[in-house]
Amino acid sequence: MIKCPICGFSKYLVVYELDYGIVVQCGKCELVYGANLRLDDYLKCSYNEAYYKKRKTKDNAGYWDYFGIEREDRKKIAYSHLQILKSYGFRKKRILDVGCGGGYFIELAQKDNFEAYGIDASEYAISKAKSHGIKNIMQLDVLEFLTSMNTGLFDAICMFDFIEHVPNPCEIVKCSLNKMKCGGIIMMITPRYDSAYANGLDDEYMHYGRDHILYLTENSLRLMISKATNCKFSICNVKEAVKNTEGINSWAYKYYSEKRDKLLVTIFK
Repeated sequence: MIKCPICGFSKYLVVYELDYGIVVQCGKCELVYGANLRLDDYLKCSYNEAYYKKRKTKDNAGYWDYFGIEREDRKKIAYSHLQILKSYGFRKKRILDVGCGGGYFIELAQKDNFEAYGIDASEYAISKAKSHGIKNIMQLDVLEFLTSMNTGLFDAICMFDFIEHVPNPCEIVKCSLNKMKCGGIIMMITPRYDSAYANGLDDEYMHYGRDHILYLTENSLRLMISKATNCKFSICNVKEAVKNTEGINSWAYKYYSEKRDKLLVTIFK
């Protein structure tokens, strides 16, 4: 992928060099993205068992222990995401979690009487989730799944730490909106690339690795969504949404204040 996945411009500046490609900044819209990536190899190895366990090299991104010592914290994050979704007035609705990983959000939503489904490209993550008794989750290619489904199926489609992993974000947003009912939303959370946290790390930025293709800012998100749809949308910092739903003394507010600067995008159909 050389052309910018948002504006299509082919001139860029190199930001970072990887063993299997480069991270570049578009010379027109300034999106930062992975270029010359060997996507077939990337998709085969990025989300296997090693991805969900302790990383070993700088270019081998992933989790320390997603299904082990991180499990309870991941559930707390999923709980916060569910509270944000419910703050839009959604109760007992049919929802889809795209890139559901280990299914922590799906598990909590189902217990809260949502009709919740999840899809993920990782065979390993889905098998682990099923081993923990989580239902209605499938290992599928996201775009193939969305294009095969009937229109107007879901009240909400959630994408938590997902959109930055794909080379075709506009296509996925368009297709997702087509599968939603009128009055539904896409709720998206993604790392903020221009945050003080990211800027302070420079070349040591943790997401210069095999898992992210897009490095998004508020401006690049606005461009991406505007290209994909004419629907209304909002963008805010996740910690502000958590502040409104759980308060400043909550675990999640401290997490997003101290460790991660992420953006919440809501697209209204």
